[in-house]
Amino acid sequence: MPNNLLIGSVEALVGQSIINTGLPYDLTAPASFADGVAGAQSLIAEGQAYFDQAATLFAGGDYGDTVYSDLLGADLVSIVPLEELILGSVASF
Repeated sequence: MPNNLLIGSVEALVGQSIINTGLPYDLTAPASFADGVAGAQSLIAEGQAYFDQAATLFAGGDYGDTVYSDLLGADLVSIVPLEELILGSVASF
């Protein structure tokens, strides 16, 4: 997974221990399009919280965890909500 490669590379460069986890999100099939919209909004809010956390980590010099939080926030703000909307629209048929 490219994200793990990027995170591990940054952690190795700054001398931090390398975490060996993927990005922790799980898609569940919404029952309707409205549930998909609500899920997408929730995921975007969660992604924004990870961006806030990344800024705090960066200010503290924890660069490996900063990259992890930024990548997770980017996925939760852009990619995963779209998948949730698509699943919700399919479930509404």
